[in-house]
Amino acid sequence: MLAKFEKFNLLLSNSFLWIGAAGICAMILVAAGDVIGLKFFGEPIHGSVDIIVVAQIIAISFAASLSLILNRHLAVEMVFEKLHGRTRTVIEAVVTFLTLVLFIVLVWRMWGYADNLRMRGTSSYVLYLPLYPYAYAMAVAFIPVCLTLLQKFLTLVTTMRGTEK
Repeated sequence: MLAKFEKFNLLLSNSFLWIGAAGICAMILVAAGDVIGLKFFGEPIHGSVDIIVVAQIIAISFAASLSLILNRHLAVEMVFEKLHGRTRTVIEAVVTFLTLVLFIVLVWRMWGYADNLRMRGTSSYVLYLPLYPYAYAMAVAFIPVCLTLLQKFLTLVTTMRGTEK
C-alpha cells in the first residue's frame, strides 16, 4: 500500500515540478528581457519585478515536494550522524510528523490568506496583478508536500514496528 502511495506522490510531485520549472523559465525570460530592453532600447520591461516575484512564488512552492522526495532540502545532520538505530528513526519520525503538521497549517492558513486577498482586492503595485490566485496556487502546491511527509512518516512508523518484532 505504501509503495502505491509513494508512486502517486512521485508522479504528482513530478507534475508539479513542471509548473515550478515554468516559473523559473518565466523569471529568466523576464529578467533577460528586462536587461536587453534597458541596454538596447533604453526601456526596461514594465512591471518586471511584479512578474519575477510571482514567478518565484510558483517556482519555489511547486518544486518543494520533489525537493523533499529527493532529499534536496535543507537538513541539519550533525546530530543525526551520531545517532543510530531506533533512536534515530524515532527522532526522524517525530520531526517528520511535526513538519507535516506545520505544512497542514500552512495549507490551511494560506488558503485563508488567499480568501482575504481576494475579498480585499489586493494587487501588485505596478501591474496591478491580483495576488490571490498565487496564494491559492501556493496552498495547492503544498498539498503534495503534505502527502510526501505523510508517506515518509508512515514509512518510518512501519520501520519502527518492524524493528520491535
